[in-house]
Amino acid sequence: MLIFAVVSQVEEQCDSCSVNHTGQLSESFGSDLYSQMNESQTEAIRASLHKMTCDRNSHIELIWGPPGTGKTKTVSQMLFILLRMNYRTLCCAPTNVAVKEVASRVVKLVKEAYAAESEKSDPFTPLGDIILFGNKDRLKVAPDIEDIYLDYRVKRLVECFAPSNGLKHCVRSMIDLLEHGASHYHIFLENELIKTKENKDEAPKDKPKFFLEFIRAGVKAILPSLRRCLITFCTHVARSFVAKQNFENMVHLIYLLESLEKELFEKSKCLFVLKTVHSTLENLGIPAVVNEESIRELCFQMATLVFCTASTSYKLHRTNVEPLKVLVIDEAAQLKECESLIPLQLPGLKHAILVGDECQLPASVNSKISANAAFGRSLFERLSSLGQPKHLLNIQYRMHPSISCFPNSIFYTDKIMDAPEVRSKKHERCFLREKMFGPYSFINVPGGNEDGDGDDYSLRNIVEAAVVVKIVQKLYKGMSRLPTWNGSDTSLSVGVISPYAAQVALVQEKLRHKFENLDNFVVTVKSIDGYQGGEQDIVLLSTVRANNKGSIGFLSSPQRTNVALTRARYFFSYITARNFSLIFNFKYAEIEFLVPC
Repeated sequence: MLIFAVVSQVEEQCDSCSVNHTGQLSESFGSDLYSQMNESQTEAIRASLHKMTCDRNSHIELIWGPPGTGKTKTVSQMLFILLRMNYRTLCCAPTNVAVKEVASRVVKLVKEAYAAESEKSDPFTPLGDIILFGNKDRLKVAPDIEDIYLDYRVKRLVECFAPSNGLKHCVRSMIDLLEHGASHYHIFLENELIKTKENKDEAPKDKPKFFLEFIRAGVKAILPSLRRCLITFCTHVARSFVAKQNFENMVHLIYLLESLEKELFEKSKCLFVLKTVHSTLENLGIPAVVNEESIRELCFQMATLVFCTASTSYKLHRTNVEPLKVLVIDEAAQLKECESLIPLQLPGLKHAILVGDECQLPASVNSKISANAAFGRSLFERLSSLGQPKHLLNIQYRMHPSISCFPNSIFYTDKIMDAPEVRSKKHERCFLREKMFGPYSFINVPGGNEDGDGDDYSLRNIVEAAVVVKIVQKLYKGMSRLPTWNGSDTSLSVGVISPYAAQVALVQEKLRHKFENLDNFVVTVKSIDGYQGGEQDIVLLSTVRANNKGSIGFLSSPQRTNVALTRARYFFSYITARNFSLIFNFKYAEIEFLVPC
């Protein structure tokens, strides 16, 4: 198992594997990738995938993605390439939100690639080789990834393969109509004659149909169900499960049916393709008994890329399908080492790629005893501390240089470069007129002191909360005066962050949902831990603590402070009372470094 490779010394890649797979990797990589990614991202993907192609030895690769360096983009591109290489891959993350974000990016890449390859604008995208599974209530699957959600797919395919009204039935019905239409028409006329004789005293309601009208009406009756089943099949059945020519026949049939509805001159061509499709369905290996259990197993058999949380991956131990070869863990530094073992123990797993940043928040551990025993340490952090090489993504695309300067110096020893986009004039925004509101500002709030929220479990600072609300209101008024504001050409996202839940609740109460349901002005209030992985145009950080003891509470964690300082794109404001210099006194940093120009 791969877990033994993690514990032991992993062997270097053998030359024969590298040579054998170089052509396949280069073809899958594609020249378009270079134009979309920077050199560090491209090199991280290339180096990792070269190791994944080794058939003899197991390998663990680390990709280090500091804030704003395109970590999720890199992961999604790498998964897309593994999918094209037909490498059975499992992608895990600590949370449903993280899993959905990566899955959404991959689905978008697949749709764009298929649209570019397809000669016509097909009414579907083949996604049958991708699966997302997990708890429905917790996942809260959005429409853009609904087609890859396992429960939704099972439901659609059960309908598609139903013996009474599914795809086979619809295809047979259409073949029968087009092939034996004359006999069906004679039977229809005989029945109409019998009805006329039985109701001779009543005048006929409708004129008898001509032959072409009869056939056209029959086609029109079958067509909606047949077209729906074909689109379901092409969307939810993996192309690798069907031969390439068979899949193309399915697609061709969809367009033939559209022309058949209008003109019957395509009858012979359509009949030929229908019979070919019928033969394909008979030999496809669809379960004899069509139910949710059998279709669920079929979905796992077809899947090349599987998405789920690390904790949910235990369900894969129960599936009787071809083993997965590669494990990719996103946000790996936020996953406890013991949680990583769940997917790592899957039988047949050969390689793993861990993507994360140990300089950001680790997994939450409530017990101080467990925390002191490093229970929250991630496998990413452990391997990094043991000297495992890491592929650093070294260009950040999020923050104005004034915002990225301090975290880059303190947490990443100046290894991160600012992208040309964030250094350009376009990335400089003036949201408020006062000089104090530059890209990076400190707002000293005299007279504010922390106090308990009544339960003594969390702290809040009423004066700081009032200042935050005032700034948000000024931002809204300032943006609403812009000429393009009403046309929704200009939008603004504001993030209010605090390390204390009581302060978050207080700010939310004071705002009282005033800025909800606005498309061009969005205010999100969360704790620092809740903002990991997020970003906003403007971030206001309320530190809460203001005391004579020098206590800075949650912000004594460098990782938490790093997350707090790296969420803003254009404007970051530090709101604190009296002793804000204590916040950055990590024994190795001084507050003077942060004074804005």
